[in-house]
Amino acid sequence: MAHQICLHWLGKQKNVWRLLWIVEPNSTLMTSCFKPSFNLHNFGRKSLTHHKCILARLSHSSVRHYAQLPAQQGLFHVKMPDLDEGKSSSKSVAENTYFGKPNVKESEVQYLYNKEMISASQYMQREREKLMSEPRSHMESFHSKYTPRLFYLEREQYKSTAVCLPREDLASVDMSHKEFLDKIMVDKHARFPISDIMDCIKSLGLNSDEWLIDMNNDVRFLRLCIIIKAVCNTMTTDELAEVLTLLARAQIRTRNYVLPTLYQECCNRVGSMDLRTRLLVLDSWRMIGYPVPRFCEEAFAACRVEVPKMNTAELLQLIYLIGENRGAPDGLEESLVKQLPDHLTSLSLTELGTVCTGLFKSHSSPQTSDLMLEISDHVCSSDIQSVHSFFIVGILKHFRRQYAGYQHFFQYVANAVAPFLHLYPLMSCMQILLTYATMHICHPQLCDNLANEITHRADEWRSKDATKILWSFGTLQYLPDKPYFLPTVLEQLVDLQGEMEEYPLNLVSSLLSLAYLQRYPWELINRLFSKEFLQTVTAFMDKTGVDLRRDMLLLDRSLEIECPQYNGNRLDESIMLRSEIHSSIAPTVGQQMANRPDVRFIAGLVRAAVGRKENYKIHSILPHFNTLDIEVRLNEHNQLIPFEPSDPLPGAFSQGGDDDSNSMFNNRKLSPDQKCKNAVALSSNLIANMTKVTKGSDAPEDPSATGVDTPPELKNVQERPRRVKDKRRNVKRILQKPVPAPSQSKEKWLAIVVWARNHSHYGGHKLLGQHAMKRRQLELLGYQVLDVPFQEWSQMMKNRDQQENIKHIKRKIFNNSHSSL
Repeated sequence: MAHQICLHWLGKQKNVWRLLWIVEPNSTLMTSCFKPSFNLHNFGRKSLTHHKCILARLSHSSVRHYAQLPAQQGLFHVKMPDLDEGKSSSKSVAENTYFGKPNVKESEVQYLYNKEMISASQYMQREREKLMSEPRSHMESFHSKYTPRLFYLEREQYKSTAVCLPREDLASVDMSHKEFLDKIMVDKHARFPISDIMDCIKSLGLNSDEWLIDMNNDVRFLRLCIIIKAVCNTMTTDELAEVLTLLARAQIRTRNYVLPTLYQECCNRVGSMDLRTRLLVLDSWRMIGYPVPRFCEEAFAACRVEVPKMNTAELLQLIYLIGENRGAPDGLEESLVKQLPDHLTSLSLTELGTVCTGLFKSHSSPQTSDLMLEISDHVCSSDIQSVHSFFIVGILKHFRRQYAGYQHFFQYVANAVAPFLHLYPLMSCMQILLTYATMHICHPQLCDNLANEITHRADEWRSKDATKILWSFGTLQYLPDKPYFLPTVLEQLVDLQGEMEEYPLNLVSSLLSLAYLQRYPWELINRLFSKEFLQTVTAFMDKTGVDLRRDMLLLDRSLEIECPQYNGNRLDESIMLRSEIHSSIAPTVGQQMANRPDVRFIAGLVRAAVGRKENYKIHSILPHFNTLDIEVRLNEHNQLIPFEPSDPLPGAFSQGGDDDSNSMFNNRKLSPDQKCKNAVALSSNLIANMTKVTKGSDAPEDPSATGVDTPPELKNVQERPRRVKDKRRNVKRILQKPVPAPSQSKEKWLAIVVWARNHSHYGGHKLLGQHAMKRRQLELLGYQVLDVPFQEWSQMMKNRDQQENIKHIKRKIFNNSHSSL
């Protein structure tokens, strides 16, 4: 009976699963779990059993489907619950809002923390005690309002300009204000002197934050707010700042009727405030959470002239406030960044994380390499393990925008944080993984530890978290060698269907990321392409302006090529033809050629190697990827097969869209020697401008930023794009299905694929997820892929002997080899 009760309890618990996944059925552990003395507490999230990853789910009805997932590729089945009108029964929309947060009132979202009312001083005191503990063993907590303000603990100078500071609880509550509060309730229409009001406010300010939070719900306090609203125009600027500080400490509701009046009064007085008062008022409004865009703009503009005189604390606080405001007037951020090097050495890592977070949130342009190098050196010479993970993430986010390498920095951070991931909040773990995936850096130990922790706390996932986690692993083409990782991910995707109804981008991105890893869950894909869900996607695109059609097309075509046995719903192509797809996500051939000098360089060599323009073709072999490749066909005797005249001409350097009437050499009749000379001239002209790319940093390349001196024959590629009369013509082009190579013929269809620097892992040769999927599909269609990686074509550009380069390309084509220089 005890065994049955235990199993029944386990079946009802969402978080207590993953028992005995890799344990033999008759093992000692399996037997012990069914003893009457079985202690359920041992299977908590922080228990040793949990962290040893002895995982399974006894109550999961589809465990047999998941058992072989880590070794299985292609199409597989996922057990899904019954959907009520297309919504998940496990996590309905009623239980979650747009981004997966609890659907509670505004006041509860802002003022509840871990199911209890908490003040700024309470939270900061707890976090300071955790971070000061030796050895570090406490689980971090995260509060969206308080955690970013932990840097206020670093300096005493913040005491006069910040609200959020630890305040010691008073032994007794100051009651000198009680008589006044009682009086205002007796005579509601009486007029009170401003001096009495301010005495009451000062008396209230002497109490602890915890007491003020309780007072916030007192009707006398609400009556005091009404009086403040009536007399705030008679207050001095310092008194106004004192009132705002008190309201911020009391965590006044943002819907309180006194705030609009105080906002207007602050806007009227911003010119008369000094720097200290300005920072205090800005911090108070941020603490309250009430949006004050006009005051922020005018206050930041007034701070611009005072930047050179600011001390370190004022400079840091201003950068923090700019980040929270998501921007500042022109010129202010530049002035602040210029002052940073003078203060950098005196900053703690917490303060440095605040600086990086502020610059990242304000969408400022990438900083100079000298400043970034100083920051990276400062981080690498500090004890990063004692810093809250929020600030580590802030530093990583700032480096996410820099394309200058810093491999030693990322290596140091990965080695330092990997042992402590079990102490970080789930959001920090996800952001760390996302940063490394964005920078194309794969650190196996970090990825495995992150997968371990992410799996343990899967019940905390939002659909947004699941999407970013899957995108990161899919981009890195790295599937953790954990038997429970993929089952957990799939279960969460099923459970989060309610949220994905509201935000379908997450489901599209998640399934596409799984496709990068060659995993295709049948039921989820069938759900995505159902008529009802496609209507949801269409409504979402119309509402937000986010175009999901390219990703859905890529998933649909990939499914057709890699899983021909799939017989479920498919993408309705009428959705693709609703309107033109923007050129930024579906560039034309001419745009791609203008932005891919590496393809143009190799194309010139291929032209010289094959002799005639009819013997090769530059086009999108896989239209759903919409990337240019060079195709060459050989017969059984290794002789070139010219393309049919009905095919698009092989030059494909057209002016604008789909019209390929202009070939690379404008259909000029040239002799083979002239063609060879033109190809060599093209390569030589590209070398001078491309050498700086190969000699530069090892970070991902931005081809559009590379200047190329194009010969006259190719100038029409970049000049005056032709207007496309049919606005849907670009859509029809990418809707074309790829032509498979003949399976019975002895012909060889060669796909010469030029891989850019940012198509592979940082400093390595392994292709990223989308590009690995493209190469995989070319092979499935019967093409023989001849890779020209970045390391190869950059070496060819350094080689001044172009005749040798042409010979090398000939060897690749006619020997069908992958040899490199």
